[in-house]
Amino acid sequence: MRHGKAFDAVPHQRLLCKLGSYGVKGDLYNWVKDFLASRKQRVVLNGTSSSWTPVRSGIPQGSVLGPVLFVVYINDLPEAVSSTVRIFADDSKLYQGVKDNKGRVNLQKDLEALRDWSASWQLPFNVGKCKVLHMGNNNNRQIYTLGDQVLEETTAEKDLGVTVDNHLKFHTHTAQAKNKGNQMLGLIKKSFANLDEQTLPILFKTMHLKMVRFKHRYVLAELVFGSDLLMYNITQRVVYAAVRDMIEQLHGGYGIGIITPGMTVKYINAYTRMVMVRCRRENLKLLTSAIPFIKHLPDGKGGQLPCFLRTLHVGGSIKACQKWLVEHNRQVLPTLLLRCTSEEEKSRMRTSIFNSTIVKEEPWTEGKNGT
Repeated sequence: MRHGKAFDAVPHQRLLCKLGSYGVKGDLYNWVKDFLASRKQRVVLNGTSSSWTPVRSGIPQGSVLGPVLFVVYINDLPEAVSSTVRIFADDSKLYQGVKDNKGRVNLQKDLEALRDWSASWQLPFNVGKCKVLHMGNNNNRQIYTLGDQVLEETTAEKDLGVTVDNHLKFHTHTAQAKNKGNQMLGLIKKSFANLDEQTLPILFKTMHLKMVRFKHRYVLAELVFGSDLLMYNITQRVVYAAVRDMIEQLHGGYGIGIITPGMTVKYINAYTRMVMVRCRRENLKLLTSAIPFIKHLPDGKGGQLPCFLRTLHVGGSIKACQKWLVEHNRQVLPTLLLRCTSEEEKSRMRTSIFNSTIVKEEPWTEGKNGT
């Protein structure tokens, strides 16, 4: 289910009301209010301008604060229904195991509750982009409605970058990737047939393999602790487990199934408190949406270490991240050296600071990381 013009439709006064109900007040409340207020817009057509009109709804897109405010605004949507709801940006999934007519009635009631919620908070759903995906061999394919409009039934739907069909198979997804690859091969064959043997393989790797192979993104985040000593107890396995657990809390088992393949902690440095987490490109938002909510890391003894992660950089390749990391380390080195109590410790600090070697381990499986 998808909201229509989600970011542009959020009413400012209702958003501020929700922020107040969550305990946001004082300077922070006034700062957000000022961020939203005093915005105007006009239309220019053939050199003629309309008068300026105050903007009373909508969250500025392209800002860091925008997505956070939108999540706050729809945060209470799951409370309106009895079914399970998973939210990612402006996409919502409502699902329930239906075994009899009572279950079908309950699911329809939840759809009506969502309609009422959207009307109350002036954030309507785009019915044309709301679909029903029936699963199971004995499903009677009940017709569901949102308001007075019948929801379209589909046999496959793309979710978090992966197309899943009503049998929980990925044939459609792989077929789409195959078709894209074949189209690119056809383009190379028709347009670059006269290239020499040295240039053609480079073109093939650049244009074709990048379409059919998984593309990755690398997230560099800073670990923030109350004590320097806590950092030395942190391992890649601990960070991986914390990220994975938070994704499960926010997005459920399906989120775990999507993010786990390809996700791994590639780098960790106890001196700079920097970690690098790799994930597939289409799952980047899934990863970055979970990182800000991490407040503790497991200590391996059944306890929790107070900590949070702050995303500093996202790169499309390891080399790009290494380059950024070296420059970042060079900037923080003078501050870190002040913590050292001996020349030997300073030497170890310098060595560690400029060591951005990436870990060459395979992604952990559930059996290897113990999660």
